[in-house]
Amino acid sequence: MRMRHVLIVLLATAWLFSCKAPKDLVYKDVQNFHLEKLGLKNSSIGLDVKFYNPNKYPLQLKYADLDMYINDRYAGKVLVDTFYIVP
Repeated sequence: MRMRHVLIVLLATAWLFSCKAPKDLVYKDVQNFHLEKLGLKNSSIGLDVKFYNPNKYPLQLKYADLDMYINDRYAGKVLVDTFYIVP
């Protein structure tokens, strides 16, 4: 999925809580929303979520396994296993 930006933010924040409490990331925008795969059992969407990192250091994301909710309704599972750096 293309929700990598969201996953980067969430996992990096969780990792940093073990060292020092970072400042919250600031949501900016959602772009490029599109349907990647439509199926009876599984469907995939793609989108880019933009955040601003107010911390003085970049955040690192190595892995993410998250449940996604839209308007308090379960929308699906998000898995990211690629290394990202949030500047």
